[in-house]
Amino acid sequence: MPSLILGLIGAGLAALAVWFRVGTSRAARWWVRPHPFQVSGYDLWRTKEHCALLVVPYVAQLLLLLAIGLLPPFDDAVALFVLLIEIFVGGIGGGLLRYRYILPLWLYPAWVRPVRAKERDELRRQQAAFRRG
Repeated sequence: MPSLILGLIGAGLAALAVWFRVGTSRAARWWVRPHPFQVSGYDLWRTKEHCALLVVPYVAQLLLLLAIGLLPPFDDAVALFVLLIEIFVGGIGGGLLRYRYILPLWLYPAWVRPVRAKERDELRRQQAAFRRG
């Protein structure tokens, strides 16, 4: 029974992650930052992008793998192993991406990638100008 519940929740989150990427409605694109990035201060839109593009797919993957690991043919050690591996990989990946204003371009859907590429180039230009002087 736990594997069924985890599997259903994971499948729902996976569908939600796909909807965030390919949906064309305003509700599907709630996470898209409508203004250029702001280097200073806290940017709630950056958090929304991280949530929609990183957290939701990661949690969906985690729950689906745990659902498979908790199936009756497998030992409980399989679920524990899957959980530890996912936490380890997620910790490394999340740590590398945590303080980035713009995520790696391959994480963005194709329809927002050109805008984020321009912002990334502008951010790099500003950083280079700051270092020079």
